Amino acid sequence: MNITIAKGSGFCPGVKRADNFVCSLISKRQNGERIYTLGHLIHNRLYNEGLERQCVKSIEFSEVFDTFYSSPESICKGYSQNSR
Repeated sequence: MNITIAKGSGFCPGVKRADNFVCSLISKRQNGERIYTLGHLIHNRLYNEGLERQCVKSIEFSEVFDTFYSSPESICKGYSQNSR
């Protein structure tokens, strides 16, 4: 059986750029430094598991939102401080 891989197969330019960026962060990381991505860089389980093994954690927007804005009052407070 022959398998032919198309010339244009692989990551799109935006994914290549994101992958290169996160790989450079991993290589420059200092001890204890954490790396987070907002969502998965690509929809590929094996790729994402590889990042996790390198201590890169994917978080969802709701996790970020819940961390900084735990209540409606804190949202309004943060907005009024930033809008001045």
